[in-house]
Amino acid sequence: MVQIENLARATATGGVPGRVINLVATPAVGGATLSWSVPTDTGTSALTGYTVQSSTDLGTWTNASTTSMTFSILTGLTVGSTYYYRVFASNSSGAGTPTMVMFTVPGASAGNYASAPGGPSATAGTVPVSGSNNSESYANAVLADAPVSYWKLNETASPSTVVDYGTAANNGTNTSATFGGAINPTGTTSATFSAGKVTANANTAYSTRTFSGDAWINLSGSAPVWNTVFALGTSTNPWGIWVHNSGSIHTRFQNSAGTTIATYGAPAGTIVPGKWTHVAVTYDGTTVMAYINGAPVVRQLAVGLDIANVSNFVTIGAEDNSTANAAFAGSIAHVAIYGSALSPERIKAHVLAGGFAADAVSAPQISASDETATMSWNAPSYSNGAITGYELQYATDPYTPAWTAWGTTASWITTFTGTGFTNNTNYVFRVRA
Repeated sequence: MVQIENLARATATGGVPGRVINLVATPAVGGATLSWSVPTDTGTSALTGYTVQSSTDLGTWTNASTTSMTFSILTGLTVGSTYYYRVFASNSSGAGTPTMVMFTVPGASAGNYASAPGGPSATAGTVPVSGSNNSESYANAVLADAPVSYWKLNETASPSTVVDYGTAANNGTNTSATFGGAINPTGTTSATFSAGKVTANANTAYSTRTFSGDAWINLSGSAPVWNTVFALGTSTNPWGIWVHNSGSIHTRFQNSAGTTIATYGAPAGTIVPGKWTHVAVTYDGTTVMAYINGAPVVRQLAVGLDIANVSNFVTIGAEDNSTANAAFAGSIAHVAIYGSALSPERIKAHVLAGGFAADAVSAPQISASDETATMSWNAPSYSNGAITGYELQYATDPYTPAWTAWGTTASWITTFTGTGFTNNTNYVFRVRA
């Protein structure tokens, strides 16, 4: 929304902090990341933290999170909906004046907010239900990050050997998993698990102090409480990716004695049974990150975790290569393990290469002057096919917008200026490739 806002007080009175500054919402698919800077005036005592509140109507505000950091990751939001968030700092004297930001969650439909072309069966902003000819682009994106192991799980029938396309070439052994069905978003078949599993031998290449792992999953609606995507080690000392039947992603670290060192999980409902979802976890030696469809949902400091000491055989679809503990219920495809922490940009690149086109055009930036507005945006980082141009629209109602065609540009032009707007009126804008 483009609007003129009165300059608000940034300094503190009565000992409480002033307003946080530089509050920015960076939308992602189904969520966003809020970031801000410390208030210019912190008051008469040290800051004790920040409170983030949310609203959909500017009338009722709900606490979304409290944090000592200058960022907050938001998840479980409805795509296409508009949210208001405000952040205020606190110290021993009380809470300061909040700063507010508004954003619309991208990915509801083609062109809603910002989108890019998808494949033949891909709708911009959604993960395709069936194949969309992205198998080669997805595999290339994964292999570009030099995975230690990469099991596509696209074998036909029920093979005894499951090929590892990574640098370790550590082929797996199939035990009771069904292959050749369930087309995943990249367009390949996948493996279906119930009490089955795929196991790969121990390999020193997995003994790293940083790591990443990602996969495509489709959880069954009748899944057990814990579902293992993949795990290294036995059920007493694994690390890997698990999904709870409440719809949350988890990663866990334990020492060789079976004592849990750390467990990290995202809010429930972020993974929907019956729908394909890309899941990823990274650890760079200081911070654990988890992602759903390329959007970060967990970011937690975790200094000193020593995953190099974990027993390093791999089990896909279960927690232990000798049992069926925490067996996955549903389908899994494209499991990859890396010996380094992939960046958020690389995780997103994997999702985009798989046909997930949401948020590929950057959220448009708007500047306004007398009866005039200028929109600018960045070209998609990935699209299935050549971009032929951009379509721009505007509306005056952010809640039930009636979109009006504003203009079009050529594929190499990413800025547009229009006139004829009414002064002192709110407008919302969108662009799609």
